[in-house]
Amino acid sequence: MEYTCRNCGHSWNSGFFNNKVCRKCRGIPSQVWDLVKVVLRLAIPLAMVALIMNWVFPKAFRSVSATLVAAVDSRTFYAYGPEAYTESVLKGQVKGYYTLTQSRPAFAEIVDSAAIVKAKPGLVLARGQTFRLQALSRHGGDVWGAAEFYQGDTVKRMFVLLPRSWEQSVDPYDMAKTVAAYRSRYADFVRKRFQVTAVAAGGAAEKKFSEEHPDYFPVPDMGDSKTKYFAPKASQGAIDQVNAYFLDQLNIKRIVLQSEPDYKQPELKLPEEK
Repeated sequence: MEYTCRNCGHSWNSGFFNNKVCRKCRGIPSQVWDLVKVVLRLAIPLAMVALIMNWVFPKAFRSVSATLVAAVDSRTFYAYGPEAYTESVLKGQVKGYYTLTQSRPAFAEIVDSAAIVKAKPGLVLARGQTFRLQALSRHGGDVWGAAEFYQGDTVKRMFVLLPRSWEQSVDPYDMAKTVAAYRSRYADFVRKRFQVTAVAAGGAAEKKFSEEHPDYFPVPDMGDSKTKYFAPKASQGAIDQVNAYFLDQLNIKRIVLQSEPDYKQPELKLPEEK
């Protein structure tokens, strides 16, 4: 429906949301608020549809969600090119950590099927190599996995040539379980090396300890919902160093995704305690 403002003479179409307010006569804040209301009107029913779809058709919902996530993830495009990005959008993201069950060649770029026999791979990843799969790209009977791993301290991003039934050549790798194991090692190291005190988490006990021991600090990444650990502030710098050594995400990935068989994590060196 066509409307004309009596104040400024501006004419406009009311549109789908039947807008009867002249935008020329309203300030920018009011227009921004109108835009927010429009977004909310669209978001609420879409959220309800998503919830219903997830409940009634969970498999289809996961597929659509994976496609949408892949579409907005531009890192695959810039790191591995438009073909891998298009494949990830059409097939849905397959990102995750996997371990090879057989050795596989890795190339700097995707090689044409006719040239694979003569092409020399940049690396041959050994059986048992763990890598982070970023995307898949199918070319005829060949499946190329956009993989991320480490060669020493260097991050390598290459295409791993996989068989057509690529799932049969890899095993899923539980990175969350590995991180939990490193966290346990970190906690054991801190308990053995430093003076730590366990206190019931939350409530009066923790508050009382903090008030009576202002020279102590809560140890990060230790304890749970029931227990909290404190250590003297004099040890805080050393404990932070231990925390980074065991729990820094890049350090963990460098070890887990390492392709150099002789690679060893540098030894942890702490300052002498006084």
